[in-house]
Amino acid sequence: MREQIADASSEVAKEVKERAAGVAQRARSGVERLAEEQRQRASQRLSSTASSLRSVADQSEDRWLGQTSSAAADRIDRLASHLDERDVRGLIGEAEDLARERPTLFLGSMFVAGTMLGRFLRSSPEDTTHQSSDGPVASPGSTMRAPAASSPRATDTTGTGLR
Repeated sequence: MREQIADASSEVAKEVKERAAGVAQRARSGVERLAEEQRQRASQRLSSTASSLRSVADQSEDRWLGQTSSAAADRIDRLASHLDERDVRGLIGEAEDLARERPTLFLGSMFVAGTMLGRFLRSSPEDTTHQSSDGPVASPGSTMRAPAASSPRATDTTGTGLR
């Protein structure tokens, strides 16, 4: 009887391990897919930014502004190409190498990147809600706020007190 219980519990443990490994693999694949999509989007946005800077450089009458914009566009294009040429795992490996070899530079870069990301997110539109049958629902990670009085959506243009 004990052997049967031991065999059954061993079999259950083996099945639980296999299922957990399958769930972990699916989660890992999903995260890698999302990271890859974000890498591609970032590369496209950087290329677009570089293109805009080149337009500024081409149209600028100020020589310094033209040269600076052109130099910035070149650097941003190199970064976009770097992202295009590598996969997410390669980029993570490079970041780990940098953190090991030059920790001060890595931490400083992460601080600057975090600050820039924070500024970007604060300047992004806050209307990240969608409608459901129960009314507006905030998207995950967003907050629902009333529009500021200075926003066009909150301004009463009819004089009725309604928007």
